[in-house]
Formats: sequence, structure tokens, C-alpha cells
Amino acid sequence: MRALTLRVEHPQITINGQAYDLRLSDMEIYTRAQALLERFTHLDNTPPTPDTALTATRETIRLIEEILGSGAALQISEGHPIRFSLAVEWLSTIAAEAAAHYVDTVLEDA
Repeated sequence: MRALTLRVEHPQITINGQAYDLRLSDMEIYTRAQALLERFTHLDNTPPTPDTALTATRETIRLIEEILGSGAALQISEGHPIRFSLAVEWLSTIAAEAAAHYVDTVLEDA
């Protein structure tokens, strides 16, 4: 019988001193974050209703947790409430780091 050993990556990121296993690839993090944030551009022009703001916050936190694992947002916030602007800041920072890491990886592989 033929056998293969394939290289497996175990990407992690450290946030505020805590290591998290990345559940999505760098490119998927970046593209999904961009798509979500683009959906929120209309919030710049009109004040969101409470329901809209709550939904947008939940969607942002949901994506952060898809990236870092269930409960990660609460762990990062140390149990404190997460406002929409803070969730967007976190997601933007994670996406920017993922994009930079992707570029570095591509350059290393070249």
C-alpha cells in the first residue's frame, strides 16, 4: 500500500498574551472581514437603529469567533460588553494582520 505524509499547518495568533488557533486561512479571514465591513458602510451615513446596531455587533463578534474559536471575544474583552466600534476595530486589526501574514508567506514561498 502506498503511503503519504502531508505537511499540516497549525496557524495561531497571540492576542493580548493569549494564543488562539486560527480556524480560517489568512485569505479567508481577510475576504470575509472585508465583505462584512463593506455591508456596514451604510452605517456611516445614517445613525443605526438599536436593532441594526445590535445585529451588526453580533455579526462582527460571530465572525471573530469563527476565526478564533467559540468564546474568544468574551475572553479578549475579559467579560466586558463589546461595543460595535470595538468589535469592528478588533476584526479590522485581525484582518489586516492576516493580509500582512499572507503576503509574507507568499514572499517566503517564492
